[in-house]
Amino acid sequence: MEPQSWRGFEVTWTRPRLSDIVVSGAVWYLLYQDERLHPVVTTLVAIIALRCIRMRRTV
Repeated sequence: MEPQSWRGFEVTWTRPRLSDIVVSGAVWYLLYQDERLHPVVTTLVAIIALRCIRMRRTV
């Protein structure tokens, strides 16, 4: 068996487009209306929906 080398991940920050901001805002608003969710969880989901953080495998 050959040892496996670990491949790294490249993390980049991109500027959100207007459509990303609109979708993220709508997701945040709809989740914020649910009283069972904590506001921190709602904000975290909205940031993930914003799609500013991109991860890519490096070769």
